[in-house]
Amino acid sequence: MVHSGPMAEQLDAVLVETIARHFPAARIDGNDVYLGVRDLRIHCVVNSVREAESHTSASLFFWIEGGALGERQVFASVSGYEATPERAIVLGGCNWACSFGPILRAGLAGDVDPELTSVATVVGGTHFAVFVDSIDRTVSGEESPDEAVERVRQARADFGGNPWLLPHLARAPGFPRLPPNQPTVVSLFVADGVGHRTVELKLDGHDVPDSDALLSSVPVSEAGSVAMLRELAVFVPSYPS
Repeated sequence: MVHSGPMAEQLDAVLVETIARHFPAARIDGNDVYLGVRDLRIHCVVNSVREAESHTSASLFFWIEGGALGERQVFASVSGYEATPERAIVLGGCNWACSFGPILRAGLAGDVDPELTSVATVVGGTHFAVFVDSIDRTVSGEESPDEAVERVRQARADFGGNPWLLPHLARAPGFPRLPPNQPTVVSLFVADGVGHRTVELKLDGHDVPDSDALLSSVPVSEAGSVAMLRELAVFVPSYPS
């Protein structure tokens, strides 16, 4: 666990510096990383660190502010797994910033990387450009790296992802309506396997109740490993249908 005091501050500093390294114009102010575009910033905190026999896990919390969010503050999180607390924080922070940093810049500040393309979808009659990326992993002590990649690929295919899940699920009848006049940050986490499934959907950092119903038509996997699929997307409204 992370306790208050110098140790917590040192671990927070590792996370803040890790996130800042992924944005060329970044500026650090305490636990805030200013991305250098439209006052977009990320508040970074190491929520907890847990040490097990085989690895250390770091739970990392983020609050996204500024840019097209206006006065809204959006919560996001990720975990890192490595041999030491510092390495777990760096790995988790790098994975999160590499995957989702370009998504946030494009959707919330209009700073679109030339290599980043959006996916079109319709929610409640409004057309959206969806900037989306993912972080996936499996939990198993027996899979090879190639088997883990195939397990994740199969899980995404089972849920209708090609490869993304959110633009597909957004068309489902039970998906909540999104504001037609402002971007919305949407996150999805699915853990599926060993006869159990967890589904967490958040809009602008707030949990959507009963989100597991969106995937209820797909049988729970009995595979011996758990596929953990995480997506973060910004839904940017374009024009009404």
